[in-house]
Amino acid sequence: MAASGSKITRKQEEAIAAPLTQRSVEEAARVAKVGVRTLYRWLKEPAFDAAYRKARRDSFGQTIARLQQGSPAAAALLLKIVVDA
Repeated sequence: MAASGSKITRKQEEAIAAPLTQRSVEEAARVAKVGVRTLYRWLKEPAFDAAYRKARRDSFGQTIARLQQGSPAAAALLLKIVVDA
């Protein structure tokens, strides 16, 4: 059943995260409990592709925020290592 206002099915919604967390489409399909050909076909569908790309952008944004948060500590440690005799 499709979510309200969406053109993707519930199974597709559940499968959106799999390609983001797995090393290959084959592994993503296994985790999502769908066939590899099915996942490849979904990735070509505009609605699924748009939802996948949005999830990917959101994930990337969160990753960048975490890197920005940790960068002062990383820079301080790097500088300490560089100047250590």
